[in-house]
Order: sequence, then structure tokens, then C-alpha cells
Amino acid sequence: MVNYGGIQGERYWYQHTDVWDNERLNRFVPLSPLEGASLRRVMAADEDYHHFRTAESVAALGRAGVDITAGAHGQRDGIGYHWELWMFQQGGLTNLEVLRVATVNAARSLGITDVGVLDVGAQADVIIFPADKSPLDDLFNTQYVKYVIVDGHIYDAETMGTVLGTETTPLPPGPPLNTPVVGTTRMHIFGAENNKFEYRSTADAHQQQQHVPVRRATLPHERRM
Repeated sequence: MVNYGGIQGERYWYQHTDVWDNERLNRFVPLSPLEGASLRRVMAADEDYHHFRTAESVAALGRAGVDITAGAHGQRDGIGYHWELWMFQQGGLTNLEVLRVATVNAARSLGITDVGVLDVGAQADVIIFPADKSPLDDLFNTQYVKYVIVDGHIYDAETMGTVLGTETTPLPPGPPLNTPVVGTTRMHIFGAENNKFEYRSTADAHQQQQHVPVRRATLPHERRM
């Protein structure tokens, strides 16, 4: 995500993907900073992006036995970590090697041995993908997480609601994600009751914003020390 000697890897994904149109980002990230960072793109040739050379160096270190892990630097909510994984692949790591970077290597770098592995006695913290979206087949599928299991709770990645059997408990109401601004003509509103986006005038949005639960609650594992 962040490297020196050329254009940073983060900008590569702003150039090559429509970040502002990412459905999950629009659901959980305020519209103003999302569009502000992504609508006007820096256009450059791939050889100007220095992350390719950085990723190649990291891959060489990994093949030499050095533990490597992902960090993402907190640059872009949610999707940024996926970008970093995809950039490891651009440096020459296989899909399986990248998934190890994101799981067992990450845990081991923090001195944790019961996370990031599927083993007897390990914590049952698991990410589940749709059957046709395996990251082993296509690493870009990492962005299509279906469920996350943490501390015995199952979360629907689309809504962050808690899943119990076939029922989903939605997030509790939160403050408006996008507060209307006088003079604006466009605003996203996400209604947790129907899991759909709507476009409304700022006047309509202002009248109804107190009824729109849009900001996700802190998950249990995020409250742990």
C-alpha cells in the first residue's frame, strides 16, 4: 500500500478499479471521503508504480525463508487489505502463499499460535467464501467474503448482521452515515431493513435520516484487548 521510490501501490487500485462504486464500501463508508479519494484518478503507466518492485523483493525474501505478512496501513477502509494481498501476488507469490501471508504468518508475527490455522485446539475464527469464489482459484475473490465466524458468532459480511440458523439479526441503529449538506444533489442512504441502496434528494434524506441505521456496531472481537 505504502512504499517509496515511485507511485505508491494504493494509487494503482484507484486508477484500475472503480473504488467509488464498490457496493460494500458505499454501505459502510461515508460517501464524501470515499468519492473525494477516488473519483479523480492519477493515471500512470504500470512501470511508474513502484509497488511491483517492492512486491518482487518481498516475494524473494519469503522464498528465502523470511516470514512476511500483510499490514495495509489503514489506507482504505475494508478493501485496502485486499489490495495489499493482490499486490503480493503481483510480486510473484502464488495464491496459496498470499493466503498464508494473510493468516498464519500474520498471527505468528504477533506471537499467536492458535489463530490463522485450522487445527485441533485452535480458535474457530474462520472466513467463509461462496463455493464459486475461492481465493485459491482467483485471488481477487478475497473481496467476496460471505461469512465471518469470530468468538462463536457468525456475521454476514454483506450487512455485518449476526446470523443464527437461517435468521439474521441486523445491526442496531446508528448515526447517519452521510449527513445531508445544503446545496448537494446526491446522497447515498442504506436501509438495514431491506439491505438496499436508495438515491433521494437531500430534503427527503434530511426528513428520514433519523430512521436510517447505517453505521455498524463494534464487533465483539474488536472490543478485546
